[in-house]
Amino acid sequence: AGGDYFWMRVEGDSMINAGIHPGDLVLVRRQPFVENGQIAVVDIFEDGVVIKQVYRAGNRLVLISANPAYMPMSVSPENCRIIGLVREIRRRIA
Repeated sequence: AGGDYFWMRVEGDSMINAGIHPGDLVLVRRQPFVENGQIAVVDIFEDGVVIKQVYRAGNRLVLISANPAYMPMSVSPENCRIIGLVREIRRRIA
């Protein structure tokens, strides 16, 4: 429904409790802003690209994993950029 989309292969297990597993493909809609609680692809300039739930807390972005083994990350907006919103997940079976 409009917009620019791309597929991205997932590495890592930080979002498994959201149903996003290593090797899955996620369809991402390119957009620089997401609502609180939405799952997004975020480029953290010093650490690379991650998929996390995004929340705003004051002048920071708080990035939350859907796996209790990972602690939340608090990032300054100057040190990251939201690439886009995760819209769909595809998993290959067998």
